[in-house]
Amino acid sequence: MIKITELRIGNMVLDHLGRILKVSGIKDDYVYCTISNGCNLKYHINTFKPIPITKEMLLEIEGYNSDIFELEITDIEFLHDLQNCYYFHRNTKKELNTNK
Repeated sequence: MIKITELRIGNMVLDHLGRILKVSGIKDDYVYCTISNGCNLKYHINTFKPIPITKEMLLEIEGYNSDIFELEITDIEFLHDLQNCYYFHRNTKKELNTNK
């Protein structure tokens, strides 16, 4: 289960239907996402599961290389954590491109 405090706008999460969604807003215990048909949906945080990171996923991330962080990548299990780490640790204030 994901805690609301772990999410930022732009994080990718897995909903109860198995869809990968991008967070577009957060308020209280609710997360807002825009789905592929353009509809904006409001979900309770308990609706989501984290997306586990796979080796294949890392290879598809634009600009990824083995020294993307000065941290051990093996300590990061979920995509939203990797996105947050990239955003804050590198102090780039840029999003990790996961759209491939």
